[in-house]
Amino acid sequence: MTKVLAVLLLLLSVPCFGAKVSELPRSGMVGLSWVMNVPAKEYAGLSLYRVYPGKIGWFGEVKFGRTLTWRTSDYYENISISEAEGWGDRLLKNDTVYDTYSAGITYVVNPGLFLYSGVGYTDSRSYRQYHDDLGILGDNGDYWVDGTKGGSSTNVLVGAMIRASERTVFHIGYDTSPSGLNLGIGMVGAWPWF
Repeated sequence: MTKVLAVLLLLLSVPCFGAKVSELPRSGMVGLSWVMNVPAKEYAGLSLYRVYPGKIGWFGEVKFGRTLTWRTSDYYENISISEAEGWGDRLLKNDTVYDTYSAGITYVVNPGLFLYSGVGYTDSRSYRQYHDDLGILGDNGDYWVDGTKGGSSTNVLVGAMIRASERTVFHIGYDTSPSGLNLGIGMVGAWPWF
């Protein structure tokens, strides 16, 4: 699903390079966008930004990973890896979830194209899925426990926001942690009235 969405956003953004949009007001514009890292290492998040003609602007962005804790029937925070393996349960897969918090600057190239660059902090958590042959734990014997890996890293991101119309923008960029394409769609409006 995320690959289909990524391709769709990329295809939609190509004709936007020639979109007819008005000049930015001197007071600048503010925007809010839904963003995601592809291939879905982070589920989704929000980006808030301000752009000014002829000046450096700012942005802030948060992206949250898909978490397993809502799956109460097959996630057990009280079972350790050593317990699961001690019972002879088979490891099915490992999964890592990332949350990223970033901030940076924006620059207006022209009324239809804004560039952004920034740094951030990425927190990661790992999970392991096991299979219980007796079928006691989880859904049909498949259950998740906390993994051993986790930690933090620095994220560097760069990209562009392309105005598709007066109020619609598409984001296309790149994140280093987790490494992947940064895509989004949002709205911009004149400051102070969004």
